[in-house]
Amino acid sequence: MRLTGLHVYPVKSARGTALTEAVVEDRGLRFDRRWMLVDQDGEFLTQRSEPRLATLGVAAVDDGGLILSADGFEPLTVPPPSPDATRMPTTVWSDTVDARLAGGEANTWLSNWLQRPVWLARIADDAPRPTERRPEVNVSFADGYPFLLCSEDSLRDLTSSTDADVPMDRFRPNLVIAGAEPWAEESWRRVRIGEVEFECVKPCARCVVTTTDQVSGERLGPEPLRGLAAHRRREDGKVNFGMNLVAVAGGVVAIGDPVRIVR
Repeated sequence: MRLTGLHVYPVKSARGTALTEAVVEDRGLRFDRRWMLVDQDGEFLTQRSEPRLATLGVAAVDDGGLILSADGFEPLTVPPPSPDATRMPTTVWSDTVDARLAGGEANTWLSNWLQRPVWLARIADDAPRPTERRPEVNVSFADGYPFLLCSEDSLRDLTSSTDADVPMDRFRPNLVIAGAEPWAEESWRRVRIGEVEFECVKPCARCVVTTTDQVSGERLGPEPLRGLAAHRRREDGKVNFGMNLVAVAGGVVAIGDPVRIVR
C-alpha cells in the first residue's frame, strides 16, 4: 500500500491544493482548514449552502496568510491576522471557536465575489477545539477530525458496484491511499504512513458536498450518495466513505510513502 494523494484546503470548503509532501501537525496537515468564511453571526459557511465555494482558489503562504483567486477578480494576498486583530466567536456545528478576522480588504473582496456579506476568519493558534472521541486532540475548522483518509480501491469498488462514478475530489480527502482491499480502512485501528503513525477514529459520514462538482461548483447529484446508500448504508441511516484520523505524533508524509497497518 502506498500514499498516492495529499491535499490541503486552506479555507474550509474552498478549492483544495495537491501537494507532494506535507507536515503533519496536531490540528491536521499544515495550512489545512485554518481559515473559513463566516456570516454576520459567526456561523460557518460551506459548500452545503454555498456550492460556489468549490471554485474559490486559495494558495497558502508560509507566514500563515493566503492568496485568493476567482474568475473575474484580481488575486488578493491576505496576511495572517495581527495579534491585535478583531477576535470573534465562530461556530462550526456545535463548537464555538475563537477566531481572528482578516482585514477589511479581504472581507470586501469575498463579499463582492459571493454577493453576500461574509467575513474571513482564521482560527486562533491557542483556540481549543477538542475532537469528540479524542478530546485530548484539537482540530482546526475541519468538520470533526484533523485528517481524512480515503482509499482508491474503495472508490473503485463503489464505482463498479453502483452508478456512482465520481472523482476522488468529491470526498475532499487529505490522504489518499492505494493497494488496500476495498473498505479495509474501516476496520483499521492504527496505520503508519511513512514515518507518521495515525489512529483511525471513525468512518466519515458523507453529505451533499459529495454531489458538488469541485471544478464548476455545480450540484450534480444524486451520486455518490445514492450509490453509497444502496451499497454501504448503515443501520443508523448514514452513509460513509473514508476514515477520520488523528496523528499519534507529528512528522512529514510524502507521495509514495508506504502505508502499513499497525493494528
